[in-house]
Amino acid sequence: MTINLKLTACVLAFFASTATADEVSEKVTSTVDKCVERGCSSLNFKIKGLTAIPDAAINLPGIKSLALDAREISDLTALSQMVWLDDLDLKAQTADLSVLAGLTGLKQLVMNAEAVPDFTPLSTLTGLDTLTIGGGEFSDLTLLSAIKGLERLSINGTKVTDLTVLAGLPALKELQIGNTDIVDLSPLAGLSNIALLQANASGINDLSPIAGAPNLMDLRIGRTKVADLSPLSASPRLMRLMIADTMVANIWSLTGLHQLEQLDAPGTSITDLSPLAGKKRLRSIDLSRTEVADITPLGTAPALQSIGLGRTKVSDITALGQLTRLESLSIDRTAVTDISALAQVATLRSLDLTETAVTDLSPLMELKELKSLRLGKDHTFPADQVAELEARGVRLR
Repeated sequence: MTINLKLTACVLAFFASTATADEVSEKVTSTVDKCVERGCSSLNFKIKGLTAIPDAAINLPGIKSLALDAREISDLTALSQMVWLDDLDLKAQTADLSVLAGLTGLKQLVMNAEAVPDFTPLSTLTGLDTLTIGGGEFSDLTLLSAIKGLERLSINGTKVTDLTVLAGLPALKELQIGNTDIVDLSPLAGLSNIALLQANASGINDLSPIAGAPNLMDLRIGRTKVADLSPLSASPRLMRLMIADTMVANIWSLTGLHQLEQLDAPGTSITDLSPLAGKKRLRSIDLSRTEVADITPLGTAPALQSIGLGRTKVSDITALGQLTRLESLSIDRTAVTDISALAQVATLRSLDLTETAVTDLSPLMELKELKSLRLGKDHTFPADQVAELEARGVRLR
């Protein structure tokens, strides 16, 4: 559920380390000709030395999506004539957005905002459903107040601090505000369609405004000051929760979240995993760099495929022997000494034993799916066991 442009046809991109005017012209001609030949609906001009949109692209039949990845492009004049565009990706370093004013049919816009002094033309793009603004000095969301159909908005790394205007955009489904100074989520309280909220490394510390969000499925709040997850207890559809390096210590609020599939919580103060017992849909969990010692509850989460326990206080992994779908396990830098329980995990493909006290690899010998094994640089595992695993094609690191 990430914000992106859905391109339904071929994207033609051409690269050159250096280019003369003739070489640029030749590559433009080649790009356009191949697009016509293939009947593509998406066009990507990534040509070294290109400074303006080629005239040949203006009337190219069938083009609905245009990506301008060449950072040298500064002249966007031709865009004003391309009123049929649905999707536009502006990676170009441009300061003038006035040419966008006439693109009222534009549905998706991705833009680099670092060299833009005036964002006013955005207010005319009332047909947008997806808008991504990367970095730069963008700070005023009021320009978006008339875009009532906006469903996906990404303002990562911008200067935005106030989300008030979003309260008037009821169609909003996905919001990304990572690496901003945004603190207050109150404007989101009435947005019942929100399915994804990414606020990594933002200023937020309180989730109460999104308490009971009925459609919230994906929440990413890593590297924030959030400590209390209780507002999430009434988010029945939550599937993905990323709380890395937060102040969270208690996950009892997750007890009733039966749709939870992924929990990323490295660097938190979590110790008690009891709330995860019996989570039938949980597939991935990362608890590395936590104080977790008892992982017994994980043995009752039958769908688990990936578990990260590196740098924890775990010493006993017996419970994991019950996981018939487990594919990836990291127990590096733990006090684990015995991995015999893994002999029962026939699905295991990747295992990290770096800097553990494990000395016997025999439980791994019958694991036919095992492809990757991390032992650490100065390991002292039995040479014959290591040789046998290598002979089987297991990649040792």
